[in-house]
Amino acid sequence: MKKPPLARAERDLIRAEKLIELYDPFILHNEHVFECENARLLFAALPPEERPLFDFAPESIDWWITGSTCTSRRCAAGAIR
Repeated sequence: MKKPPLARAERDLIRAEKLIELYDPFILHNEHVFECENARLLFAALPPEERPLFDFAPESIDWWITGSTCTSRRCAAGAIR
């Protein structure tokens, strides 16, 4: 016996509500804070003559989020290779 169309729609709606509830923290509450304190401490521990070799300046990177990957816009645009 075939289910009535409204029963099928209700089942689909319940499934969608469960998915929204499951992924809500990742969709609506996603204020990310990127920190690099450990990297800064490592850079500070380098001998002064080696620091120019690493060119460490994370504040100069324009970071953005794509899905679950953190990427630099300049890298994505091909400006840095």
